[in-house]
Amino acid sequence: MNLPIETRGSKPIVNVDGGPRYIADFGPAVVGALPAGVGAPRGNKNAAKAHIFYDAVKRAIAQDDGKRLRAAAEKLLDLAAEGTPWAVQELANRLDGKPSQSVALTGDDGGPVQLGFKVVLG
Repeated sequence: MNLPIETRGSKPIVNVDGGPRYIADFGPAVVGALPAGVGAPRGNKNAAKAHIFYDAVKRAIAQDDGKRLRAAAEKLLDLAAEGTPWAVQELANRLDGKPSQSVALTGDDGGPVQLGFKVVLG
């Protein structure tokens, strides 16, 4: 199976059956069609495991009309309002997105990094 692969942002997509679909929508069956270096190694079952958990959570939410999900969200809000650090952080991450990790590169004395070049001719 050879499918035309493009990217939309950083996600690989294929155009089949009248429209673009993300590779993840196809599951393990499409892995053999991907060019080398795209996606997880052949035989990797991580995505399938994630879908099983995701589907189970979706079914549980649908069964009680989302009551437990709302209760969990309210509990998170209550804990954040009380000042529980992990709850405040989780709420901030969900509302604002996780902050990017910053990396500072400094020289030996904490100042800027010194670069030197040596040009050899002949």
